[in-house]
Amino acid sequence: MMSQTSAEMNVNINPPGYMEIYIKHVTEKGKKLLNGWERWSLEDVNRTLDVLKEPGHRSAAQYVGQIIFNVLLKAANDPKIPFEAIEKTLFKTLNARVALLDKNPFEDFVVTGEDRGKVCNFLKAFVKHGEDDSRYYGLVYKMLTHQSRKNKTFPLGFQMAECEGFDEVLNKLPQKMQTQLWQESFYYDDDEWDSDDRTCYSLLEGRSVRM
Repeated sequence: MMSQTSAEMNVNINPPGYMEIYIKHVTEKGKKLLNGWERWSLEDVNRTLDVLKEPGHRSAAQYVGQIIFNVLLKAANDPKIPFEAIEKTLFKTLNARVALLDKNPFEDFVVTGEDRGKVCNFLKAFVKHGEDDSRYYGLVYKMLTHQSRKNKTFPLGFQMAECEGFDEVLNKLPQKMQTQLWQESFYYDDDEWDSDDRTCYSLLEGRSVRM
């Protein structure tokens, strides 16, 4: 029979919302940057975001985004960590840039397929903290609507809209905030082929709308 201590340890290994991260295909410089990621704190995240501005960290950037999701959830689960510290780290992440890519770490963690499911699990766990502190609802709203490079990126809400289980996230938000999200739209400039095309999209409906 499993002892009570062992059972508790197993329960806490991967709480709901945490991502299983498998780091591979990184340079030696990237390995050094990610060393000890399992024990990162908010302060470690902030230091790492500053380092990501420097050249040579392309291979590690996608993993940093996943790690930050985990650190944010771990911090939200710790009553000793003030909300303001979590908010500051999240905003710094959204506005950070990975050198040469001109993306933030969340954007470089491509939110498609399996990755979308991982992010959805994080959001379902993170939004529950709004039940005790409504300011967390505001953080979720910011994450879903943020467009870091003006008209050059797709907000997280647009990418997550068709993900199975995302409705559980939306339904946790206050009704007024849900209504606002359904009314949100954003512009996207597609200049991949030297085009001047600008399209306006509905954030959650996954379609272009009349400008």
